[in-house]
Amino acid sequence: MLISLVSSGYFLYQYFKFLPYYNSTVSQVFGSMLGIYCWISVNALLTGLYDVSGSIVVILVGSPFVVWMIKYLRNMRRDWLMYTPIDSFATDIDCLNQIMTFQEWIHESQKNYGSQDTEIRIKGFINQHMLECESLECVCARIGELYDNQTDSYL
Repeated sequence: MLISLVSSGYFLYQYFKFLPYYNSTVSQVFGSMLGIYCWISVNALLTGLYDVSGSIVVILVGSPFVVWMIKYLRNMRRDWLMYTPIDSFATDIDCLNQIMTFQEWIHESQKNYGSQDTEIRIKGFINQHMLECESLECVCARIGELYDNQTDSYL
């Protein structure tokens, strides 16, 4: 039982360290399954140490809370990645997570046209990049070339 608890804790650690960057729904389900596995391991250990009945009820009642907590922690990790400069990433997976999150924001804004929340996040991310970018090859260095005077907007 202790091995199960240690392995489930390690799996959760690996999940949050190398947050899977594929489809967000699949990632949330995968993280929730790992969280429930850890929750079951904790309950199995406590049931083994103490002679307690009704642990199935505790597992079933606690599982929705575990799923909510995993989803919340995953979103906090993604938000932290969005505010981290690309040069500060330890792994390429973090960079891919940032790119996937930005793509999800773009798709969300296209689905919900006029969504101010998503539009503000995208514009804030771009403005932050423009302030910190020092690359001469980046398109933000030539932002004046992208402005169209006839339409009064950027290409």
